Amino acid sequence: MRLALSAILAIVLSATESRLSRTSEIVVHCDMMEVNRICDCNGRIGLQQIIFWDWNGEFYEVVAWRILNPTMQPTYRWGECRYVSDWRENNKSYRVHAITFRETWTTWDPEIDNRELVPVCRRRNLK
Repeated sequence: MRLALSAILAIVLSATESRLSRTSEIVVHCDMMEVNRICDCNGRIGLQQIIFWDWNGEFYEVVAWRILNPTMQPTYRWGECRYVSDWRENNKSYRVHAITFRETWTTWDPEIDNRELVPVCRRRNLK
């Protein structure tokens, strides 16, 4: 019986180890996270997104953005004194840290507005 349990445990650990080795974790720091909800003229939410911003000395510029899903909702980590957003995407784990956080409801897309100041090709992105 012990031998069978040992064999099963070895198989489970091997499969888990193999799965973990194929998953890479990307950890990024940005200056601010924003959960933005774009509303229509009647106040209905059309798009929910999370935008990651860096301060360049003059204004905030977009690092990256994603459609918001519940697992991405930033939480404040008291022990770390920062906000953290974790999620999985394309077999990668993302963890983004920021010192500040804001939640906005707008009738325009701030990420698209920021493209006038910083073209998408110049963004740092989540690497």
